Amino acid sequence: MKCKKCGADVVNGKVYCTNCGAEIQIVPDYNALDDDISNGFRNKSEEKREQTPTKKTGIKEPIQEKKKQPWDKKKKALFIVLGIVCVVAIVFGISMFVTNQKNEKSFAFQRDMAQEYYDNRMFEKALKCIDKAISLDQENMDAKLLRADILKELGQEKEMINTLLSVIDADPENYEAYKRLVDAYSANRDYSSMQKIKQGVTDEKILDLFVGYVPSTPKFKVKPGSYDTRIMLEISTDSTSQIFYTVDGKSPVSNGLAYTQEIKLDEGVTTVKAVATNEYGIYSEVVEGEYNIKLAVPDKPVVSLPSGTYTEEKQVEITVPTGCVAYYTWDGSTPNESATRYRGPFKILKGNNVLSVIVVNDSHQASDVARFNYIYYPQEETVEEE
Repeated sequence: MKCKKCGADVVNGKVYCTNCGAEIQIVPDYNALDDDISNGFRNKSEEKREQTPTKKTGIKEPIQEKKKQPWDKKKKALFIVLGIVCVVAIVFGISMFVTNQKNEKSFAFQRDMAQEYYDNRMFEKALKCIDKAISLDQENMDAKLLRADILKELGQEKEMINTLLSVIDADPENYEAYKRLVDAYSANRDYSSMQKIKQGVTDEKILDLFVGYVPSTPKFKVKPGSYDTRIMLEISTDSTSQIFYTVDGKSPVSNGLAYTQEIKLDEGVTTVKAVATNEYGIYSEVVEGEYNIKLAVPDKPVVSLPSGTYTEEKQVEITVPTGCVAYYTWDGSTPNESATRYRGPFKILKGNNVLSVIVVNDSHQASDVARFNYIYYPQEETVEEE
């Protein structure tokens, strides 16, 4: 072994050089042949590694740094952009999914889907959707009308009618519901049910739907009430129906008389009931009216000439109210309709006479008697007596 510092030979086992005193580091003797052999093996090993695929040995090989190229930065930016786009797409997809879930639970969505299924004649699916829609908004009448249309296509007529009846119960002026019901009842010739839904209807447009099916309710030309004259009562209905009536308060359906002319109502209280029936045997609503007639007694007649003594001829004129006739007597008796009828001014009689006058109206009600005492003697006769 040689000293690394001075190159002198060092005795084995010594730790200091005996020549220069330097510390001895024990290293093998240098041999150039060893370097050549070592380098040869290393070169062959590297050639073999290049020809054979690298296997994982658990030993990390040194990584050679590559020089970054300019396009690497663009690729990195592209990856970042693509990543952002993917995140946005995922967020949007989740948002749309949540929105669709909410929409499926909305009235508008279910109604629109029901309409779409109905238009495409997918009636079973349409019914499921419209039922969901109605459960979300039970006050929507249009949805119920669509449900009735769907049920009609499915042949579920009874359920369709019940649905339409629920509509007019909630909305008594729903024209479309009445129209569908009239069509359904007409197709089945169920005129009695048609008559029931007509009761209480006042809307003229809706009433027009029933023309030809249910007769119109009879109308009294004179309104019920109290009157002081006799009444000739006229009853009317549509031209294709027959009227039956009673004046004793009984039902005109089972006890009515056929109406052919005006009904004369006399003094007293009279209850008139009338009903109309058509060719289908369907009766209208019964109309009823009470008439209380208390005939008015004419006022006592007015006579132009007062009672008194007269020496000159005088005429008597009686004021007769419209619709009345005056009757009179000269003997003091109470006149009646058999007495002398007043037709114009007349002269007083000679002597001492009592004129009695009454007025009779068209109901044959007579006024109180008006009496006048006339003493008439011409002047010439008076002088001769003296």
